[in-house]
Amino acid sequence: MARKVAIRRRVPPERVKLLGLPVDMRFRPPAPGEKQALRRRFGLAEDRFTVLVVGGAAGVGGLLDHVGELAWEKHDWQVITVCGRNEKLRRRMARLRFATPTLILGFVDNMPELMRACDLVITKAGPGAIVEALATGLPLIITSYLPGQEAPNVDFVVDSGVGIYAPRTDDILAEVRVLAEGGPTWQSMARRARELSHPYASSDIARECLLLAARYSASAQASR
Repeated sequence: MARKVAIRRRVPPERVKLLGLPVDMRFRPPAPGEKQALRRRFGLAEDRFTVLVVGGAAGVGGLLDHVGELAWEKHDWQVITVCGRNEKLRRRMARLRFATPTLILGFVDNMPELMRACDLVITKAGPGAIVEALATGLPLIITSYLPGQEAPNVDFVVDSGVGIYAPRTDDILAEVRVLAEGGPTWQSMARRARELSHPYASSDIARECLLLAARYSASAQASR
């Protein structure tokens, strides 16, 4: 979309590079056997479909409702939730007795590993979480968005076939039931996530900046 806008405003197409949003290169698909090893490290079952529920660094976005919908009753999946800096929410959730195995975390610095341990990400429509999930090859369920700036992110996720928009908690449960089967729907979303990801966008952007600087320097010297 940004490329189309730039060209529409008469920026020459050859000067517009579509490189993706910069993302920490630790976000990547798991190596063979790595997903199971990470689950063991986190005290989770190796063979259960694993759902990651996140709400950003502030731990917002209806985390308690979403986790409760997925974990109050016994299901075949397991849940990881990251409450961020919302320590009050983390303590509150830690006191609850969920029937489905649930790992409750506060602020973490190992999100790449947590994603590689999972099969699905449930999050609000923040661009960072979406890009990180794509770089890891994970389908998404988007639960909410900020009007205006994040609305196009929802359209991108749905229209690209990498995820689902489910604003109601009962919708989330219904979608997870389908995806947890690991059938064609989940497989298609995971494949599209890998196809659309730009895990090396940071390096690509840095390289283009260096090339641009070199061209500018050469041009400046030639004009002297």
